[in-house]
Amino acid sequence: MIDNEKAVQLRQFVPALNALTKSVERSLQMNTYNGTGGIAFKSYNSLQQKIAEILPDDFYVVDALKLEHNSEAGEREQVAQVQLAASQMLTYLESLLESVQKEKRGEGSFDFNFSTDEESNWRNIGRDFQDQVLRTTRETLRRAMKNIDIDFEAPPRPPRPPRPPFGREKRKRGMRIVINGEDGSIESEDGDEDIDLGNLSGANLSGQSLRERDFNGQDLSGAVLTGADLRLCNFHEANLSGAALAGANMRDCNLSSANLEAVNGQGANLTAANLTDAILTDAKFTGANMRDCNLSNVKADNVNFSGVNAKATNFSHANLQGMNARGANLRDAIFDHANLQGAELMGANLRVAGLDDTNFSGADLRGANLRGVNATNANFSGADLEEANLTEANLEGTNMENANVEGARLIEAVMPDGKIYSRGMDVAQFGLKGTPNDQ
Repeated sequence: MIDNEKAVQLRQFVPALNALTKSVERSLQMNTYNGTGGIAFKSYNSLQQKIAEILPDDFYVVDALKLEHNSEAGEREQVAQVQLAASQMLTYLESLLESVQKEKRGEGSFDFNFSTDEESNWRNIGRDFQDQVLRTTRETLRRAMKNIDIDFEAPPRPPRPPRPPFGREKRKRGMRIVINGEDGSIESEDGDEDIDLGNLSGANLSGQSLRERDFNGQDLSGAVLTGADLRLCNFHEANLSGAALAGANMRDCNLSSANLEAVNGQGANLTAANLTDAILTDAKFTGANMRDCNLSNVKADNVNFSGVNAKATNFSHANLQGMNARGANLRDAIFDHANLQGAELMGANLRVAGLDDTNFSGADLRGANLRGVNATNANFSGADLEEANLTEANLEGTNMENANVEGARLIEAVMPDGKIYSRGMDVAQFGLKGTPNDQ
């Protein structure tokens, strides 16, 4: 039995182990583990060493749960090893801490030190030890097996009886789909189990809990997912064109290479979602939460991001031509090498955003906050920057030909020639139109 002081110390590692376990589990489920093996190993070994210092005489912690790095193992194998070891360590610590709590409540607990002299405690020692081991093993296996795929040859299904001549042969578009709470299967509301999970086109899944489901490559075009819980789902290369996603919770989703053309994601939560290489042409995400997302290399011409919160989101190399992002929060966002030609950004917050080599030609940036942005080599030709805030912005090497800076603030901005703006400077030499606000 560990004492209270050690229990307090060990309890501090539970959140870290829990976070590490969930992180590697998610990377295995979504196939996003490339480049993470070394980091995962380093994180686990650091935690294991510190726990071993608290429990130096515990062979299970010191020896059995110590990982040796194998340079020949692939990324997936390395991450899988960390996942198994971390889940074992977490389960073991939780069982130790639980025994301490039981002791405090007077419920009794199993003492691993076998130091008692009382005959009554020896009577059930074999049964207690067996229960402890089985409980720890079951929990560890339950966590570890979550990411193991097992393929086997299933016996052939008996043929279905023929349908009546006038029976329904296909799932009707828009039919309500429900999730079986016992086994997670998907069926129609009338109980029909003959649902093609590879084709959920037009399905009504509104309000359903679909957390952590794998829709990789599936057809959900026109599906109704309003208000659905889609956290941690995998939509890699899925077809969601025309889908209704309003109010859906898509936090931490994998939407890489997915087709989201013309979807309605108004008010959806896509925090930390991965949309790399996705198609968002004509999509509507007004008022959505897209903070910390990865939208690099997306094709999103004419997308509606008005009022979105996309703070610290990565838009590098994205095609956002004609985008509507009026009033959007784009602070700390990265638009390096992106195309925002003709975009509407009136009143948007782009403070300290990365705009290196970004194309803003013909864009509407009236009243936008671009304070402290890095816009080296960007193209603002023909852009409307009336009353925009460009204080301390880095505009070195930018193309400002015919851009309108009437009433704009340029205090301490680095101008295209590399010089700091000074009050009364003739901005016409850079092809700018209008008079800046020097107040």
